[in-house]
Amino acid sequence: MPEVTQQEWTLSRDRLARMQALARMTPHHAEAALAVARAALDAREFSAARASLEPLAKEPTQRVAMLMAELNELEGDEGRAREWMGRALNAARDPAWTADGIVSERWLPVSPVTGRLDAFQWKVPVADIGERTPVLIEATREIVSPPLGDTAPENGAAAPAAIPAPAPGPGPAAAARPAPIVPLTQVPDDPGPAPEREDLDPPPDRAGWQRIRQLFR
Repeated sequence: MPEVTQQEWTLSRDRLARMQALARMTPHHAEAALAVARAALDAREFSAARASLEPLAKEPTQRVAMLMAELNELEGDEGRAREWMGRALNAARDPAWTADGIVSERWLPVSPVTGRLDAFQWKVPVADIGERTPVLIEATREIVSPPLGDTAPENGAAAPAAIPAPAPGPGPAAAARPAPIVPLTQVPDDPGPAPEREDLDPPPDRAGWQRIRQLFR
């Protein structure tokens, strides 16, 4: 344990008395208990430090675990000190002055990143992870319900937008069937249409042909 001069011990005692007076104004505030524990450790008042830390040791944060480790080390219990150091590694973060991803030991009026006034807030820095500005996306396609037999999405999520099916192309199933071939039947005793020939003479006049037949009777 490092040696403490009489002057340092006196100042630490005075600081502890002031912290205890302030803590009585907010008896159930965690920051008040931590301030008293810090001042009690500096003044080597181990019983006062343990009394302030024990209510917070049920669900310790990193600062509580570190102060408990320091208290056990000053008391000479190295095993308990190492145990509390190990718990500090996985303990929850403590609130701090945070602005635009910057953590400061004290409140500042202006953000050093964006220059925004009154940007620092007292909160856990880990709470900033995952915070994003909500983006509204306008739907460009109609959302239709899933066909029969499909399972509905879990947690009430909206059904995915239906993807229009491609137009059916020409294929065996889509091609038009040819018209049936109907054979042309001829009436009995009908020789059918005479073939057209350009080398045949035009048919003679029927009346003139009868006159010629009468000459040879």
